[in-house]
This record gives sequence, structure tokens and C-alpha cells, in this order.
Amino acid sequence: MKNLIFSLCLLLLTSCGNDNVVNNSALSYVESNKIKDYIDSCAKQQKTVDIKSKFGTNLKGVKLVSVNLSGSDLSGVDFSGAEMSRVDFSNCNLNNAKFFGATIQESDFSGVVFNNFQAENVDFQASVFHKSKFVNSKFSYCNFEEAEFRESVIQNSIFDKVNLSNSIIQDIVIENSDFQKANLLASSFTNVNIKNTAFFGVDLRQAVISNVIALSCSFESSDLSQVNFKNGNFEKNDFSQAILDDAKFEGETKFLSCLFSSASLKRVLFDKVSINKCDMNDSILSSSVIKDSRIQDTYMDNVKFAGSNLTNLYMDNVSITYGDFDKSNLKNLKVSNSNFNNVVFSNSIINNTEFINVNFVQAFFEKYNIEDSSFKNSDLSKAIFMGGFIKRTDFTANKIDQIAFINSSLEEGVFNNSPFSNSQIRNVSSLATVIVNSPFSHGIFIDNKGLVNMAITNSYNSIEDLLNSRDLSNLNIAYMEF
Repeated sequence: MKNLIFSLCLLLLTSCGNDNVVNNSALSYVESNKIKDYIDSCAKQQKTVDIKSKFGTNLKGVKLVSVNLSGSDLSGVDFSGAEMSRVDFSNCNLNNAKFFGATIQESDFSGVVFNNFQAENVDFQASVFHKSKFVNSKFSYCNFEEAEFRESVIQNSIFDKVNLSNSIIQDIVIENSDFQKANLLASSFTNVNIKNTAFFGVDLRQAVISNVIALSCSFESSDLSQVNFKNGNFEKNDFSQAILDDAKFEGETKFLSCLFSSASLKRVLFDKVSINKCDMNDSILSSSVIKDSRIQDTYMDNVKFAGSNLTNLYMDNVSITYGDFDKSNLKNLKVSNSNFNNVVFSNSIINNTEFINVNFVQAFFEKYNIEDSSFKNSDLSKAIFMGGFIKRTDFTANKIDQIAFINSSLEEGVFNNSPFSNSQIRNVSSLATVIVNSPFSHGIFIDNKGLVNMAITNSYNSIEDLLNSRDLSNLNIAYMEF
């Protein structure tokens, strides 16, 4: 008998110690109806609802529809497993209330302060949070689909793995919080200030992000495909390895000191965007449109621009070493103080573009078309121009050492104070090209037309001359067939 009593006591103590478990003593429909009738009666009589004094704090499994609990003291009440919809919780005191596993859809939580609140795996679908506060709280695995957050504050709170798809987030502040692996599909962010918050691995596809200020946030490995950014300001954010395919950045969106390394930005639109002091190394910008924008003090090494259109773009102190511009169009660009070492322009069009103090060492131009452009004070050493057209283009004060022009056409161009050395000009056709203080010395000059005004010294004018030479060191002999 003593053993039986001891076992019963132990069972009771164990049950009491597990506050997060919803037991089987859920309220019946009859009990739920009594509570609803009481709330409705208070509303009719304009009396304050006092659930705790009338029914206690155990409302587990309660079922309520279309009731008004506005301003009620619900602190410490256990709503675990409850099924509620269209309930007005506005301005309620929910301190230490429990909602574990509850369903509370289309309800109003306006003015509620969630402080040190625990509400894991709760369904808040289509609920309203207007001027609410979330402080030091945890809402892991909760459903906020189609919910509205307006003029609210979220601080030091956890929303990991929540469903916020199709939600509206407007005029709120989010600080030091965690939204890792959240579902934000087709959500809307407007006039939101975000700081030190993790969005690692989130699904932000098709979201609309307007007038958002984000500082020191992480979007690493997140999916932001088809996101529409407008008038945003992003500083020290991490978008590395993120997917931003088909995204649109418009309305003077600014990125300062952000990481985009190894990110995918295929078919993206940058319109009136500022990118400053960012790291975009190894990212993919293929088939993208970049126009009326500025890129400064930024690393874009090994970036793929294949099939992209760059228009009215200003670039200064930008590094794009080993960049790929295959089938790209560049129009009305001004590029200065930048590094284009080993860049590839194949099947590309460069029009009305100005390059000033740009490093093109070992750059490769193939099947290109360059018109109405200029290369000034730039280093074109070891660059190769093959199978293309250069029209009305100015080469002034450049370093041209070990360069190669092969199977190309020059028309109405200018070479001014740009002497050639150790270079190769072969099978080039020139028409009305002006050559000033740009002699050709110690190089390969074979089968060319129209370059009669070029001063040529110590050159190889045939394959035989090359074969008879004992020293071809330092010469650019690219694509020569001996």
C-alpha cells in the first residue's frame, strides 16, 4: 500500500514539473461554451472580462470563436492546445500565458507586449499585430501566414523556422533577432528598420522589400529569387551564397560593405543602384541588366556577366579580374582606376564607353565590336584583340607591351602616345586610323593593310623572319602557326 501511494505521488510531481506538455484534460465543448457565453455577456453589459476569477487559469483546449477579450488580464492562463479564431486579444496582459500547440487564427493581438514569451508551434494564421512588442521571446515553428505586423517592435526574439508567407510587415523595428530558415515567401516589408538579425537560409522568394534599412544582417544561403527591392539601404549585410535570381533592385537602393561572394544573381535588374565597398567575388550576374548605377571600391573578381547589359554605369576602383563578359553589351560606361586583369570579352559589344587608368593585362577580346569608346592611361600589356572591329575609338597614353591585334579591323581610330613594343599586329585592316607618337618596335607585323603611317622598327614581317630568329623572348606570339 505504501509503495502504491509513493508511486502516485511521484507521478503527480512528474506531471506538475512538465509545464510545456498539453495533457488530456482539455476543456469540453460544454465548458468552452460556458466561457464564450460569459465573455459575450460581459460585452453586452460592458463589463470587464475576468477569466481567471471565473474559470481559473487552465483553459487548455478551449474552443472560442468571435469573442472580445480586449484589455483582459490573461497572465498565467494556459491556452495550450486551444482552438480559437477571430478573437480580440488587443491590449491584453499575456505575461506568462501559455499557447503551446494552440490554433489562434484571424485574431487581433494589437498592443500586446510579448515579454519572455514562449509560444512554439502555434498557428497565428492571418492574425494582426499592430503596435505589438516582442521582447526576449521565442516563436519557433509558429505559423504567421498572412499575418500583419504594423508599427511593432521585435527585439532579442527567435522566429526560427516560422511560416511568414504572404505576411505584411510594415513600419516596424527588428533588432538582434533570429529568423533562420523562416518561410517568408511573397511577404511584404515596408518601412522596416532591421539590425543585427539573422535571416540565414530563409525563403524570401517573390517578397516585396521597400524602404527597408538593414544593418549587420545575414541573408547567407537564403533564397531571394524574384524579390523586388525598392529604395533600400543595406549596410554590412551578408548575402554570400544567396540566390537572388530574377530579383529587381530599383529606386536608388544602396549597398555598403556587403558580402555577395558566390551569390547567384542571374537575370537580376540593378536600376539606379549604388554598390560601394562590397565583396561580390565569384558571383554570377549572367543575363542581368545593370543601368544608371554606380559601383565603387568593390571586388567582383571571377564574376560572370555573360549575356548581361550594362548601360549608363559608373565604376571606380573596381576589381573584376578573370571576369567573363561573354555576349555582353556595355554602353555609356565610365570605368576608372580599376583592375580588369584577365577579363574575357567574347562576342561582346562595347559602345560609347570610357576606360581611364584601367588594368587590362592579359585581357582577351574575341569577336568583339568596340565603337565610339576610349582607352586612356591604361595598361593593355599582353592583351589579345582577335577577330573583331574597332571603330572611332581612342587609345591615348596607354602601356602597350606584348599586345596582339589579330584578324581585326580598325576604322577611324586614334593611337596617341601609345607605343607598341614586343607586340603582334597580324592580318589587321585599318581605315583612316590616326597614329601619333605610337611607334611599333621589336614586334610581329604581318599581312596588315592601311597602317602605312605607323613607324615600325626592328620588326618581323614574315613567318620566315620569325623562323630565322634566334631570340623570340618577350614577344607576343599568340595564335601563331609556324
